[in-house]
Amino acid sequence: MKNWLLFNESLISNYKKLDLNDFFDNGRYSDSLIDKLTNLITTSRRNPEILDDLTDVLGWEKVSTIIKRRQPTKDNIKKGDFGESLTEFILQNYFDYRIPVKKLRFKITRDESLHGADIIAIKHDEKELLEICYSESKLRTGRDTSTAVTAYDQLKNEYDTDMPIIIEFILEILHNKDAFLYRIFLNYLKDRRIMYDKERFVIGLIYDKMNWSFTTIDNLEESADNNYPITVVNMIRINNLAKLIDFLYNLIGDD
Repeated sequence: MKNWLLFNESLISNYKKLDLNDFFDNGRYSDSLIDKLTNLITTSRRNPEILDDLTDVLGWEKVSTIIKRRQPTKDNIKKGDFGESLTEFILQNYFDYRIPVKKLRFKITRDESLHGADIIAIKHDEKELLEICYSESKLRTGRDTSTAVTAYDQLKNEYDTDMPIIIEFILEILHNKDAFLYRIFLNYLKDRRIMYDKERFVIGLIYDKMNWSFTTIDNLEESADNNYPITVVNMIRINNLAKLIDFLYNLIGDD
């Protein structure tokens, strides 16, 4: 997928409060890429190792039906899930973050919306946390210049609480599952003030290329507050985004 979603490393940003990363699609869709994109969608909702185990037990036909029944039916949820999946992919594959808990896999119903930041991504060594990233994704197929500010405000609200909802959720999942990561997050909560230089806000903006406007970033630059963690924006512009999302979900099916 990295051959399809290209990283413009030559971008020169004049923004003072933000770090900006530019991604764009190459417009070419091979059968292999389509398979990878549909797999990105299905595995964002279900652990691929569990799907493999279920296939061994139940057979692919039944597992395929299970996958279809878990896919969203509402357009806004499809867009939100796809945007979150792409944001996770970029964090992991371009910037070497680890995502200890993928929140989308814990949706109970197909069109459910979960509270809290979309993603917590981390970097760590064998002893301690090196970086923690609070991330929010926004996908738009039409023109909308307010998304970056909306995402930023959501991250600020989450960050300002003594116990961010997403961190509490991750602790519940990691307890009795991964003692090392569980302890890393507990140590982070113990005194967040001394961890400030290790914290990041990362906003994933996924837009139809034809409807992108840098006013979206300008608005965020005006709103950004230096009292909060460094803010990084991953700007992802894709041609014919709405058609792509519809095509991928139609391929997966909706039982």
